[in-house]
Amino acid sequence: LINFRETSRFHWQDCHAKPLRYRYEFRGYGVDRKLWLDFDHAQGKATGTSRKGPVSYTVPAGANDELALSFTARCELLKGRHEASFDVATTTGIKKFTFRVDGQEKVKTALGEHEALRIQRVRKEGGKRRSILWVAPALDYTMVKMEHVERLGLRGAILLKTLEGGPTAAP
Repeated sequence: LINFRETSRFHWQDCHAKPLRYRYEFRGYGVDRKLWLDFDHAQGKATGTSRKGPVSYTVPAGANDELALSFTARCELLKGRHEASFDVATTTGIKKFTFRVDGQEKVKTALGEHEALRIQRVRKEGGKRRSILWVAPALDYTMVKMEHVERLGLRGAILLKTLEGGPTAAP
């Protein structure tokens, strides 16, 4: 019913992920998305392909791909920030993604119950898409839960099942 795969290769420096290669594919329930990007930081370009065809655009310094973003955002939380915006490479070019801490909740996982910050992606007012994630400060802001609503009737959730190596001060 669902086929999903997402990978990212990036250099990690000074609490920022500098993407090199990003691959995303999702098919299921009437949704078909694809984005393969390669980053050339010397030229400031991202090139690749989406399900609609070739993709090529300028990438500003400091831009993230959608997966590497989670590491960069985690560093902002470690610094004590409760709202942050990031330039993110998407199928149509660079978009600004904003995230805001909007509460604290206990989350039950296979590893026990964790006090977690609830973080919401800020989207257009009145939009149907919604993304919420919970990170546990006691686990160095590791994501313990995520929920995403694409549209009425299509939603997904992730819940932490295992954690190898334990929390560390840097991702």
